[in-house]
Amino acid sequence: MAVIGDGIDLKGQGDARAFRERFGITAPFILYVGRKSSGKNLPLLLNYFHRYRCRRQTDLELVLIGPGQVSVSPDSQRVVHDLGFVTKEDKRHAFAAADVFCQPSVNESFSLVLMEAWVQGTPALVNARCAVTREHCQYSQGGLYFNGYQEFEATLDWLLSHPAARRQMGACGRRYVEQNYTWEKVMGRFVNAVQALGS
Repeated sequence: MAVIGDGIDLKGQGDARAFRERFGITAPFILYVGRKSSGKNLPLLLNYFHRYRCRRQTDLELVLIGPGQVSVSPDSQRVVHDLGFVTKEDKRHAFAAADVFCQPSVNESFSLVLMEAWVQGTPALVNARCAVTREHCQYSQGGLYFNGYQEFEATLDWLLSHPAARRQMGACGRRYVEQNYTWEKVMGRFVNAVQALGS
């Protein structure tokens, strides 16, 4: 079976400052982009984020982008920013502004948003129980992965305390997208797969 993937547009650099000014966010933050549903494991991320803030006494915040409703505990409402739908431009700016992009889902077949984060040079933190996103991180060296709260805490601690390595990780992620998931690369795999079926 051929694995083709999706084509990613590399054009358009996000503006981190523009995002922060538009939405009034000055603190470091984790970004989540996707449906706000249990199927995407967002409740897990909210739970882990709340525990992390309580244990670390950090100013870290969480930004959510995407459709759906989310229930946030009263003591977390001022540090969890639910932006709902935003423009493509604002989403690109959000990826550029984030310190870490988190993909907690365990049911991804590709994860377009992971690639979009890497295009903007933002490192990822993904759920180790999702083979697809975990392998993307392993192959690219563009992110880390967690299995349970203790690993979430340890990997997030490391990412936030190593800014230079974090930037390098994001650069590795972008290079991985450039090497594997541009439209030219994807169409080449598609043509090869069709030709193989006909041979």
